[in-house]
Amino acid sequence: MLSTEHRASGLIVARDSMDEASVQRELKRLDGRLVLQRHRRDNAPSGHVYKVILNVSERYAPIVFTWIDAYGNPLPLSSGLVDEFRRHMADSRDKPETADEHNARLLEEQRRDLDRETDAIIEDHMPYLQRKRLSVSLSTGKPRYWRRENTRPSSGVDDAR
Repeated sequence: MLSTEHRASGLIVARDSMDEASVQRELKRLDGRLVLQRHRRDNAPSGHVYKVILNVSERYAPIVFTWIDAYGNPLPLSSGLVDEFRRHMADSRDKPETADEHNARLLEEQRRDLDRETDAIIEDHMPYLQRKRLSVSLSTGKPRYWRRENTRPSSGVDDAR
């Protein structure tokens, strides 16, 4: 049976539907200390969310993975949980983009956009510059008469008194 998964980009992915036991077996194959747990969540349509827990010791078992989408909504249990968890493992070849790589990519895109817009402005003004004419930009004009230097308002009141 297939279940669908909606990505943030709008892509709908069909996944193999799995029950909790088969997902648990796949996680045990990856690492014998991994446990799948279903946690209650009130705001979820299904009422629960799946989490992967790493049993380090009897007292310490951190949550290492939560099966949710980019908006925090729980996803249905499918083979996608195992695939996504495998991507985040340390020895994975298909690692997700880190925050530093993401920020560097965004900065590079912004720099390219800025360069493209600057080139477009220069290209728009090139005919004026070649004819030795400059474009005039709008300004706010002269300051109001009462803000000009050495000028007094002439409201009819004599300030000398």
